[in-house]
Amino acid sequence: MPINPSKYLDKAPDIDHIISQKGLPVPEGTLNAPFEYLQLLPSNNNKVRSKFLVGFNEKFFHITDTRVISEIGAVIETLHGASLLIDDIEDDSTFRRGQPCAHITCGLPATINSGNLMYFTAMQRALTNLPTYLESTDNDSAQAVLRSQLLDIFMDEMINLHVGQGFDIYWRDNFLDVMNSGLPSIEEYLEVVMHKTGGLFRLAVRMLSLFADGMAPNTRLPNKLVQIASLLGIVYQIRDDYINLADEEYAELKGSTCEDLIEGKMSLPILYTLIHQGESSPLFQLYREAKSPEERRADVGRLEAVSKFIADSGALDYSYSILQEYVQKAKALIESEGDDSSNILSDILTKLSIVGTERKPPAKASFLH
Repeated sequence: MPINPSKYLDKAPDIDHIISQKGLPVPEGTLNAPFEYLQLLPSNNNKVRSKFLVGFNEKFFHITDTRVISEIGAVIETLHGASLLIDDIEDDSTFRRGQPCAHITCGLPATINSGNLMYFTAMQRALTNLPTYLESTDNDSAQAVLRSQLLDIFMDEMINLHVGQGFDIYWRDNFLDVMNSGLPSIEEYLEVVMHKTGGLFRLAVRMLSLFADGMAPNTRLPNKLVQIASLLGIVYQIRDDYINLADEEYAELKGSTCEDLIEGKMSLPILYTLIHQGESSPLFQLYREAKSPEERRADVGRLEAVSKFIADSGALDYSYSILQEYVQKAKALIESEGDDSSNILSDILTKLSIVGTERKPPAKASFLH
């Protein structure tokens, strides 16, 4: 289409109007296309974080204002979606929920920007909307206190999330240095998981507590409730680590079998295998010699052999047993702290504990996505 210069040059820019503006709107389908694309993909976790939020409220807080629950849920889902955009780039993933990742479809720069934009959009939404739901005789003062508390919570847990993710990336990208200096212990791995995967669970619980009856604005959240949120995050990640190497249905949703192996990750079964089998294992040799996801994905026979070796080493059995142990521990903590008004949290944990215990050989075609 030919450009008409007069349309653009006949009138000088209204600089006073420009500098008086507070911000630009985000038009749909352009700047935020990567996030909108992700939201259209079918989820494979059935919004477990939103269900957790409802269950936690019914068990411990009994907040009756549904706007609070809905708003916190929307904030958490936005943060989760934004983190997936960034995670897929950091992991060099090609598929998400069985479809090409957003950065494959929309490009790396746009996806990075969209993910970061939605982090701040979620924070702005929480700081703007949630304080208006307070009921207080000194509403302006109470809202100011709440905004400060919300900001502290956001900073705490977003830092935790990124520190945990940073360790995950460091262990993956500096594999030989990590092997030479000493592998992380299982306990150290779980501490990182608690920060990385538990962050959004804790964020939800800590925001809920600010609206709970009987909790004054500056009252500290009972530590046991934070521990339950952290433990649920650990359970969720252990399950994800297990089914990533053992579950074909999960592989179909992700778009490839043994994705953690292809990405070179230090998941729980992989760490267990390295601790017990060391440098003589085909797993170590794969990570040392095939230095990129493309190299590992291309060597189908080797991936099959390594995934079988991990299963035969007892790593999947160990991961399964520790998953069941922590599910039971979480249920016990929930029952010891909460009342009998809701079983949603226990039901979530029961569903998270149900995974296939018999591993089938991975389909060759799955490695080729």
